[in-house]
This record gives sequence, structure tokens and C-alpha cells, in this order.
Amino acid sequence: MSDRKKEQVHADDLLNKLKKHVRQPTIQPDKSSRESDDNGSSVQPKTLEELFGHDFIRRGANTETRAVTKAKPIAPERREKAPGPADPMKARIDENQYDLQAIFGMKEDAPKETSPQAQPRRKKTAKAADPYDQLTAEQKRKIAADYRSKLWRQRGCILLLLLLTAFVLIWENADVFGFRFPDFLDRGRYPAVAGWVAIQLTVFGVMLVPEVLRFGRKNDRNVAPIRLFVVTVIVHTAYVLLQILFSTGAMTTFCLPVLAFGVLAKLCCYGAVKREYAAFTVAFSSKEKYTLRMLEGADADLEREALRDHLPEETRYFAVERVRSVLGFKREMSARSSVKRPVRLLTVLALLVGLGFGITVWSSEGVLTEAVTVGIGGFFLAMPLSLLYVFYSPLTTLASGARRMNAAVMGERALDEYAPPSVVTFQDSEVFPPDQVQLVGVKVFGEADLSKVIGYASAIFCATGGSLGEMFSLVVSDTGYTADMDFITVSENGVEAAVDGELVLVGSRSFLKKAGIRVPSDGRDLQTDCAVMYMSVSGEAVARLEVSYQMDEDFESIALNLFRSGVCVAIKTFDPNINRAFMERCIRWGSDMPLKIIRGKEKKDRLLRREAAESILLSRTKRGLFETVKYCRTTRHLMQIGVALAVLSLLLAVPVYALLLNMMGTDLVTSLNLMIYQLIWLLPTLVITKLFG
Repeated sequence: MSDRKKEQVHADDLLNKLKKHVRQPTIQPDKSSRESDDNGSSVQPKTLEELFGHDFIRRGANTETRAVTKAKPIAPERREKAPGPADPMKARIDENQYDLQAIFGMKEDAPKETSPQAQPRRKKTAKAADPYDQLTAEQKRKIAADYRSKLWRQRGCILLLLLLTAFVLIWENADVFGFRFPDFLDRGRYPAVAGWVAIQLTVFGVMLVPEVLRFGRKNDRNVAPIRLFVVTVIVHTAYVLLQILFSTGAMTTFCLPVLAFGVLAKLCCYGAVKREYAAFTVAFSSKEKYTLRMLEGADADLEREALRDHLPEETRYFAVERVRSVLGFKREMSARSSVKRPVRLLTVLALLVGLGFGITVWSSEGVLTEAVTVGIGGFFLAMPLSLLYVFYSPLTTLASGARRMNAAVMGERALDEYAPPSVVTFQDSEVFPPDQVQLVGVKVFGEADLSKVIGYASAIFCATGGSLGEMFSLVVSDTGYTADMDFITVSENGVEAAVDGELVLVGSRSFLKKAGIRVPSDGRDLQTDCAVMYMSVSGEAVARLEVSYQMDEDFESIALNLFRSGVCVAIKTFDPNINRAFMERCIRWGSDMPLKIIRGKEKKDRLLRREAAESILLSRTKRGLFETVKYCRTTRHLMQIGVALAVLSLLLAVPVYALLLNMMGTDLVTSLNLMIYQLIWLLPTLVITKLFG
């Protein structure tokens, strides 16, 4: 035997000798509920009314606040940092009196404490701090006011851009409309002046879209629409300068398509602010909200293990949670959807189309200015204007619809996140609200102590969380419960734990019988609509507990709609009463009900509510949450259709432009003709997004 093993044997012997010095903890019920006899001995009450008050059984979990303020839950630092010993009977040794680590030299292996100055610096997280993570009420009001004023400024800029575009439409096509401008604006008599006027008009357009000046910033929102506008401005300005330097005839400009791109780019920027303001009003309200959080890595281990034989590996897992505040708001709002990825490719293809037509004309005609004009015309014909409307209308409609349902979509990443196949996990407290779960009866067997039964059940289920834990937290809100509890095993029909040095089993009758424990039979298991669970302590059955559950009124319809959408629904719980048979009784869909019960196994799986969390989707109701998910998918489909139409317009621009040049010559290369072609493709995009959005 090694020296280490000898030390362990001596330690066990010493602990056995020291047991007589250790006073075992006991659950102390409310003193008012004890009845003392003449000999001074106390008689334990046998009914809940005697122990906890007359109306205790039926009052339920009236308010969450009371459970939080008066109950004595296990301290978080103790739950996470101090796991219970293998032998719970040794948990109460006072190490101030018996320093076992010093006796056996175990402190040499323990990590040495260091001063704060000597502690290593924490590694920086990958994500930078978000400026909206900690806001006061006054800051929230100021930010909301800033959003409103920004929206009004955006509307003013859109109006000015529309007026500027109308002026350019008439100026560049004065002959068509029969309008005569002053001589200095005549593009035939003073081509150089007309060229500089065209440059100034595009500069005015850029000034009305100041977001262009932040083009180089990586996280700037709506960079794709802004990029299209910037490209058209740069290309048109370069073209006009070449015409001024080398052309000797009338000046042909294309300010109209440039400013049309500017109007739609500004609409995209306006929609971004509108969406951000709508999300801000929901995300930073003081009320509790539901969120759909994507589970990654170890967070999804339970779901993967339970469903690995039924779903493909690329399945995404989500959990429905409640939070009060949101982290990373600005970071999520600046995220972009993968639907915008074709923008760069389409821009390059449009430039290649224009370059190809320009080279073709130059090789056949040999006139540089004419070749450049034809090439720029081909670029503006091929560049899909409808693409900008696709990035504005569906997203803005999604944000407006979500706000009507008291929901919020943080950023465009939501379009990529919620794509089937997927699994949505509900905590049991979202399926069975804690205020609708009641302990309706307890029957103790033999000489068992009722207060001990309630205290041990509270110690186990308050540690697991969920609806049963919150109910027991309220039950013992006046008396408290022991914190000395550690799980041993958690199975489908019961929980085995060590509480105050005793082995406690809580679960179904079959669970206790399988453990070799004889359970008294009174024939009530089949006579009650409540869930029945039994408790044994140190190998002896001590009590029978009846718990009444009432399912959330929206859960059944939400689950049914998710099933029809191809989404698998699961319920995560530690509650031994919630199993497949119990859910079939509640929902009554039959034995083929596509619902999975996922059982927590250890403390890290416990069901708790979080105050703050990163999220990209919020709602004040579960129904609104999943309605918004459905709208996210619809929006993504509409945007994909719009992008497909934009690609088709680019491809068809090549034969259409070649036909115009061959049949009618370069005289038809005007801004008005180019805009007519763009509007032909913009119209179906507008109709589709409005009818199906």
C-alpha cells in the first residue's frame, strides 16, 4: 500500500473517532407548530396545517418576490464551488478545531493563496464591452429621445433626396419633357459646366447620406446598401471627369440612377434606425421577457444525447428562457445577414458588364468617349436597383410586426439563426408556471417527521430549480431548509440525493421499489388527478406527496405549431413527476406525441432564471416569441426571392442592352431609359414584399 493510501486509511479512522464530537444538524420547524407535553418533550405535528398554518396547502406560489426574499436557498457560491463530500456524515466536522489538512500534510498539494497584486491578469474576452450593457433609467430615456430625433432627421433627408432626384430627372431629360433650362445649364452648349453641375449634384446626394462617410468601419450597419451607392458615385464621378477632359460634344450624365440608389440607400439607413429603436423599446423595458437562446457546445449536451438517434448532426438547439435585461445590444444590432453576401459579387459582375460593352464599342468604333458612355450605361443597367429595396422593406416590416407583438429582433443575424431543422427546449417552469403548481397533500408513514419530509424535499428541489423548486421555496419561505445536499443520481422516475448525511430518494412508487424499498399501499395512486411521488430516508419509506400541476394555456398550441413547422419540442426538468406518461395525460395527443422529456443529471444542469443574457430575439409572451421566429423565416425567404430577382435582372441586362445598341444606336443610352429598365424589376420586388411580408 502506498503512503498516500495509508494516510487515507488513518484519516478515515480519525474521522470515525471524531463523529461523537459532531452534532448532527436537524430541521427546526416553526416553534409555534410544536405542542409540548408535561414532561417537556415535543410532539411533532402530523398535518401541514399544524406545521405551516391553516391555509398553507391551497395558497400555492402566489408571488415570486416572496419566495426570493423569505426563502433560504442554497448560496450560489456554495453550490458551484463546494461540492459535497462522498460521505455526507463527515460534512459537519469543524476544521477550525480539527485541521485535517495540516495533520496529514495535504496543504502542500493545495494551491497557495496569493495576494491581489500577485494574481495573474484575467484574459480579455473575445467580445468587447457593449456601450448599452449598463444603462440607467435616465440614460434610457435620453437614448430613446435620440432615436426619435434621428428618425425625423432621416425623414427630412429622404424628402430632400426625392426633390433632388426629381430635379435631376427633368434636367437630364429636358428634351423628352419639353422643358427648357437656362443656357448655362444646357448640356449641349456648355458640356464642361454640365459635367461640374452633375458632380455637385452627386456630392449633395452624398451629403444627405452621411453614413457613406463611415464606409470603412467594419461594424457599420447596412454596409451593403451603402457600398452600392458609393460604387455608383465613384464610377459616375470618374466618368464625368473623363468626359470633361476628352469629350467635345454634348455631355451625357447619369445622375438620375446615382441619386435613385442614394434614395434607396437612405431608406435602408432609415429602416436600420427604425428597427433599432423598435428593438430598444422592448429590450430595455423593466418587465421580464422571453428569449430564444441558441445552445452551443456543452450547453446542448443533454439535448444531443437525448435526440442523437432521431435528428441529423447539423441540428440547432435552442432554449426558451426568461431574462430582464439584454447584453450586447449594439453588437447584435450591427450584425449582418448572410443574405447580403451576394452584394459584392453582383457589383463586380455589373462592372464587368459595363467594361465588356465599353471594350466592344471601342474596338469597333475607336472613339474613347463613346465607348466610356456605353460602358457606364451598361454598368447602370446591370446594377440591380431592386436589391436596395430588398434590404429595406422586409426587414422593416419584420421589426414593425414584432413590435406589435411586444417582441424585438436584435439585428439581421436572426434571419440566419432560426432555420430548421432545430430543437426548442422549454424549462418545466415555462410549461407548468410555478404559481399554478401546488402541494395538495402529504401523508407520512409510521413515526416519520413531517417537517423533516418537507425540509428534505425542499432541499432537493430548490437546488434543481424549475416549477417544483419554486413551489417548495415558497412552502418553506418562513421556516427555511437545509443547504447540506448533494445529488447522487437523477433518473427518469426519481432523484437520489444525500441530505444532512442521510440517503434520500424521491420519485415514483416503482423507483423506490426498484431500490429495494417497501412502499405502503393505500390505493390512491389511481384515484387522484394529481401527480404522486414518494420519499424514503435511509432506506425506509416516510411519506407520500401529491402535487397538482396546471399547464400553461398557450403551450399546447405553441408546441403544435412548432411540430407543424418541423421543429422538435423538448422539456428540460428534474421533476420526477414530469415524464412521458404525465405529458400524454396533460396534452392528450396520443402515444405518438412528438415530445421529448430531457432529464437534468447534475447541479450544472439546474433550471434557473437569468437576470441578463445575450440575445437576438425577445418577446414578452411565448406566443409572440414563436410568431416572430416564423416572421424571421418568412422575411429570409422574401429577401432570397428579391436577391434572385436582382441576379436575374443583371443577367437579362446583357441581351437587352446589346439589342438596344444594335437596333437603335447609342442615342438611347440615357438615364431615363436606364431607370425604366430598373423600375421594371423594382415593381415585382415591391409587390412580392408587400403581399407576402
